[in-house]
Formats: sequence, structure tokens, C-alpha cells
Amino acid sequence: MVNRLIKPVYDLMQLHCLGYTRQRIRIEALLKDWAAVFTDAQAADATWNAKMSISGGMSYFTEWTMAELSGLMARYIELGFLLELFENEDVPAAYWYWGYLQSVQLHQRAKLRNKMKETCDMQVQMQLESAKETIQKARLEAHASE
Repeated sequence: MVNRLIKPVYDLMQLHCLGYTRQRIRIEALLKDWAAVFTDAQAADATWNAKMSISGGMSYFTEWTMAELSGLMARYIELGFLLELFENEDVPAAYWYWGYLQSVQLHQRAKLRNKMKETCDMQVQMQLESAKETIQKARLEAHASE
């Protein structure tokens, strides 16, 4: 699965080295690759949640992939504007869709940030509970030895 992720991520980084026309053409192919990455991300999240016995379903990989996909689609629309590919009657709809994709990307990134914060908070809580248990055991042992 990781090997299948490397090429789309590499291609995404390489995309920024191309001219606008080539970027737009390359994005069409990249969207197909990223659709496969999305499927793999969902499977990875399901596997992770099952192994870690997490209820509520953390979906880090899926959220990240959705953010990247929506950013890629927004860039495709943006390039349409930069290359002046839209007819006058299509411009309002294209602007609406472009804004929608950007808001989806922002929402996905915020969701991912919140999930990461929740995970950090859970880890801190678990460490605190472990420390409390250790202190309590030490106190019981100290009282027992007196």
C-alpha cells in the first residue's frame, strides 16, 4: 500500500514544476491515481481502527487523502481560470465549484487537525492514568513495608 502511495505523492510534488497547461493535463491523470489512494486510505483506517480497538473510527488517512484530492480538484479549476478556458456563462458556476472545493479542503484539514489533537489528548490522559496507578502502587508498597 505504501508503495502505491509514493508515486501519486511524488507526482503531486512534481506537478508544481510544470507549466499551467501541463499541470492541468497531469491533474486529470493524477485524479485517477488519487482515487485508488483514497480506497487504500479507507482500508488503512479500517485496519488501524481494528488493530487498535478504536471505537468511533479515527480516519487520519482518509481525511488527509480527501484534503489532498479536494486541493487537486481546486487547482484544476483554478488552472481553468488562469488559462481562460471557461466560457462567460460557465464562470459563475466554476467560481462556485472552486470555492466549494476550497472549503472542503479547509474543512478536511481542520477535521484532521482536531482528530490529531484528540489523539494527543487521549495519549496524555492515558499517561496520566498510568502515572497515577504507579504512584498509588508505590504508596501502597510504602505503607505495606511500614
